[in-house]
Amino acid sequence: IAELFDLPSWQHFVLEERMAEPDAVATFYDELIPPLIAKGNEERAVLEAMLHADGHEGPLQRWDYSFYDNKLKRTEYGVDQQEVAEYFELGNVLEGMLDITAEAFGLAYEKVSNESTWHPECQVFEVHDAESGEYLSTFVMDLHPREGKFSHAAMWPLVAGRENADGTRHPALSVVLANLTKPTEDRPSLLLHDEVVTLFHEFGHVLHGCLSTAQFTRFSGASTEWDFVEAPSQIMEHWCWKPEVLQRFAKHYETGAPIPDDLVAKLEAARRVNVAMFTLGQISLGQFDIGIHGPGELKDHQTVLQESNEVSLLPLQPGTFFPASFGHMFGYDAGYYGYLWADVFGDDMFSQFEEFGYTNPEVGMRYRKEILEPNASLDADVLLRNFLGREPNNEAFLRKLGISGTD
Repeated sequence: IAELFDLPSWQHFVLEERMAEPDAVATFYDELIPPLIAKGNEERAVLEAMLHADGHEGPLQRWDYSFYDNKLKRTEYGVDQQEVAEYFELGNVLEGMLDITAEAFGLAYEKVSNESTWHPECQVFEVHDAESGEYLSTFVMDLHPREGKFSHAAMWPLVAGRENADGTRHPALSVVLANLTKPTEDRPSLLLHDEVVTLFHEFGHVLHGCLSTAQFTRFSGASTEWDFVEAPSQIMEHWCWKPEVLQRFAKHYETGAPIPDDLVAKLEAARRVNVAMFTLGQISLGQFDIGIHGPGELKDHQTVLQESNEVSLLPLQPGTFFPASFGHMFGYDAGYYGYLWADVFGDDMFSQFEEFGYTNPEVGMRYRKEILEPNASLDADVLLRNFLGREPNNEAFLRKLGISGTD
């Protein structure tokens, strides 16, 4: 197919409609790998010391990595997730999420009747511009499990916002699906911190669709390039790790006391354990994907695997070939880099809030106007430059991992 379009590889064909070009992906990885290797070697040394202390010889293997990664998190960075959940009552989390995004992005939310929805547990909200009162869109929250329901968290754009033939606006309608614990007679719905992060993530997708002012459906919803579409959701996750933000709504369901700073610090520390090795593993998978689908003659898969695995810092097991079960090779083919790519640029965008204030309305409105409202009307690299006022970079991502971005 690529040859029919006079392109050198399938990777080139796939990336025609993505934010990145093949050379940009290679540069992206080349800039990340050196600082991650340095940090990853430190992490591997700690895990190998634990391995040897248990009387085992030789280098750290993949199964050793999984075992000692879990052991280290449990013994040195242990956080009682049930204790944490006592500070995240679902009603408080929803109220906090709506208050924070309303303040940052100049919005007002109004809860309306759910009579027209598919289940009585659904909650329906209208989105309005806070200053003008203009109605912008509607979203539905369907948050509890039931038989036959989709079992993962997701955002679905039921109706994409667009311009009607007469110039009026056809509003968007989006839905957030989740499977959060239902309240009982003596205990409210309490969320694990991971569930709070997921809820904020999916709501980032909602805002991306609900605030779009794109003229055509094709460029509305979440229709940006595939390697950018997760950035507006990943940026939302950052608010879930900031004590000064969390304490606005993370309050103990019995005492009302705000979540302690030291508990948030423990969560943050656990988040960073062996994160360089994990990220290098993701890069290894991305490089294998590129090696198979990129330029060159027919590939020897084992050779490509050996070359791409070098960056993982872990040896391959002879006689095995794990890509045979690497499902992302199909559907994401030549695009696996996009997970990390969107993460890096989501972090870079949030650096503006870190610099000027986590709910700074000037930054928030600029983000709304330059990223969310244009949606796919402009290329994502243009959106980023317009919002950041500079070329995007990976410094915020490396800082998040505990690695200096100004080496």
